[in-house]
Amino acid sequence: ADAGEDLVAAGRSAVAVSTGCHSVDAHAPSAAGPNLFDLVGREAGARGDFANSDALQSSGIVWTEAGLDAFLAAPMDVVPGTKMVSGAISAPEQREAIIAYLSSLVDES
Repeated sequence: ADAGEDLVAAGRSAVAVSTGCHSVDAHAPSAAGPNLFDLVGREAGARGDFANSDALQSSGIVWTEAGLDAFLAAPMDVVPGTKMVSGAISAPEQREAIIAYLSSLVDES
C-alpha cells in the first residue's frame, strides 16, 4: 500500500471513535451528529436531515481540508456555539488521517 492508502486506513480507524454520533455510510441518515459522507467541499449545515446549531448554519464555512483540521483541533474556537462540544482531536497526525479518510468518501455518481 502507498502512503496515501495507509493514511486513509489510519483515518478509517481513527474516525471510529466518532461513529457514536456520526455516520460515514453514504445512505445512512444523520444521527446525533451529521453524516460525514461526501463532507469535503460541502457547505457547513447543508445536510437537510440534521438540525445544526445556528452558529454552524450561519458560519458560511465550506469544508476544506484546512478548515476541517482547524475545526477538529478546536471546534468551539472555530465555531463558537457549535453543538460539537466533544471530539476535539489534539494530535495533528490523527487529524490528518481522519481528513484523508473523509476526503476519500465521495459520491462517484
